[in-house]
Amino acid sequence: MLKGGWLLVAAFGAHVGFQIFNAIMLQRVTWQLMYWIGLFLAVLLVPARARRWRASQCLIVPGGIVFRESRWRDDRWKLHVFDRRCSVLCVFQHRKHQWRFTVADDQACESALGTREEMNAVLRAWLSPLSPPQKEMLGDLG
Repeated sequence: MLKGGWLLVAAFGAHVGFQIFNAIMLQRVTWQLMYWIGLFLAVLLVPARARRWRASQCLIVPGGIVFRESRWRDDRWKLHVFDRRCSVLCVFQHRKHQWRFTVADDQACESALGTREEMNAVLRAWLSPLSPPQKEMLGDLG
């Protein structure tokens, strides 16, 4: 849903349906059927914006946001804590059911997509009166 690809899914689904009908009429599996099924699965299963060389996660904490990132073939996570007292957060509607937030401080800038409910959770955590945890307190995440 967040990829905004319902039209794309419908178009690929129609092609797959046509190829299934064609294969039934020919009474054999055609290479076109396999091709369109492969493309259809790619549209459904491949992330919209895959980062090939790193994995990253966004975690909300009281009074801030933590991004952790791992490089390709590296077991350690690199943590960055965005503290609301010295960072800027911008939340905006990207598409009909898709929201985005961007957070930045003097060292880094990160962005993430989510639903309206997820953005509400981000804003609630960001506006918490509690201070965010220090990097040393997040040792289990690294």
